[in-house]
Amino acid sequence: MTAFENECRVLELATALFDDLPAELGQSEFSRKQLLQIQSVRHCQALTSWLMSAVYNSAQQDLLRAGQSSSPSAASIFALLSGHQIDHACLAATLYRDYRLATLIVQCGVGTVGGGGNDCQVCELICTHVERFAATGSGNDLAQDYRHVYELLSGNVKWETRAVKDAGDARVFVAQGVNWKHAFALGLWYAELPADLVSNAVTLYECMISSDMLVTPPLPGWVYECGSEISLVTKSIGQLQDLVSAQDLFSCWVWDPVFQLLKLYSRPTHPLESALVSESFSPARANTCFLALLAWLLSGVLKVCRFGDSVPATSGTLLAYDRPLTSWVHQLECLGMWHWSCYLLLQLSSPDVLKENVICSLLERSLQNSLPTASLVPPAVADLMPSSVLIDTDDQIDFVLNHLHLPAQWLYDANATRSHYDCNRALTHAVNSSADAILRQVVWLINAGQYLLVHMLILQQIAPDAILCGEYDLLGRVLGHLDPIQAASCVLLEQWELGGCVFSLFLSAVRDLPAILHSIADDDDRNTIDDSLQQIALVYEQMQVLLLALPLLSFRFSMLSGSTGFSNGTCACWFTSDEASELKI
Repeated sequence: MTAFENECRVLELATALFDDLPAELGQSEFSRKQLLQIQSVRHCQALTSWLMSAVYNSAQQDLLRAGQSSSPSAASIFALLSGHQIDHACLAATLYRDYRLATLIVQCGVGTVGGGGNDCQVCELICTHVERFAATGSGNDLAQDYRHVYELLSGNVKWETRAVKDAGDARVFVAQGVNWKHAFALGLWYAELPADLVSNAVTLYECMISSDMLVTPPLPGWVYECGSEISLVTKSIGQLQDLVSAQDLFSCWVWDPVFQLLKLYSRPTHPLESALVSESFSPARANTCFLALLAWLLSGVLKVCRFGDSVPATSGTLLAYDRPLTSWVHQLECLGMWHWSCYLLLQLSSPDVLKENVICSLLERSLQNSLPTASLVPPAVADLMPSSVLIDTDDQIDFVLNHLHLPAQWLYDANATRSHYDCNRALTHAVNSSADAILRQVVWLINAGQYLLVHMLILQQIAPDAILCGEYDLLGRVLGHLDPIQAASCVLLEQWELGGCVFSLFLSAVRDLPAILHSIADDDDRNTIDDSLQQIALVYEQMQVLLLALPLLSFRFSMLSGSTGFSNGTCACWFTSDEASELKI
């Protein structure tokens, strides 16, 4: 059976044990105690159906081997009973003309409503039958396979201690030589158990594996999936001395996930982290995908089990729950499925602030580039960048925005961080690539609301480069997003006056003065000339302010070079003024 099939079986069992049941007809007439009893019976029926499916193949193999037995009829009947095929076992006994045995078979498994467990009177009847058979001295005429059938019908699923005269070894163990699911099912279906069937069946089986060395322990399935070791699936722990992994797991009581679910169902107060351990699912401890899924379903969705560090309401972080979930997140991220990692991080028990920090950090690590996509177009793009830089829609970006409904602001922040590294990488390429990368960084920073960083980036890199290249319109549009008087910018007015405002004044002088002079030269109207002279006077005042502000701006950036730095033809390098003088740049 593949790992996927095993996981499907575990989920089917979880459904049978923990899923909500449909409403009973006329349930308003029942008391709460009666409804709980009905639900218990329904869950037991679902568990019986699951176990019958789980042991079907092994029961069929025993049925095929029955022909090799010294008593094929008894071996066939026992194989059918071990698979809980009571009707087929009764028919088989009838076909073999053993009508008395058929009469006993139809009475087994009626200990409770819905089946499961043997009635005490039936058990006493069969025990008396066996004892009388032994007392008459006919024990040596009773075939071993028939002994197994009668002991099973009497509810004796442990070591049989009744002596049978002259029968040689009188100790009979019906659960010997079968896998652990089969051994547990025999106790559930045929042992004389009180009303709480599943809980008592789990307790009975735990007693058996702790005291009887012939019982197959519920070790994880991966232990037996190593070549020839598949034949060890029906071996007891005493017969697995050479299998180191089995001995280690047995000593730590690390069991198959199926048995762990049975324990959780029978003991709801059992801490979930004690039942769901990574070694139960895979030999690789870091592989916690299925473990985290079960923990999420049982604790977060169905809320039938709790972790040991759970506290009432307003609880903080549940480390026992978050630990396997974060490990799964890491696995998905390594596979490039970071958008699903975001989904899992939303399921953390941590406060929303911590979730936001973790998801934003994941987005910063995972974005492949800082180019705008069709599903994530920042408002400033149309103003500052041409539409040709847009790339086709990104399925992962679309998923986190439209399906997970992550705030676009988180992606703006992540792209702003990513664009910073794109700028560093672009410096080793053509000049245009570097300029485009820096401009993208400005766009994302503006949309992320990080106006102070944009202001510094403009003063240090964009403004000097734009002035040298004559790109005054672009510089004007960028500055327009930061002007605290005209835009909703967070740049302080004092910082603006000593930074962006200086370049705005420069742009006004450079762009307005030539236009005014052309207007005077082309128009002889006295009124127009007077208006132009007033405009020249205004530009003159701005120039005075500009000349006064330039020394302050120069002093502010005395530790950094004022242009794009030194270029050796392959990369641009930034130096402090002292370093530049020492290097004679």
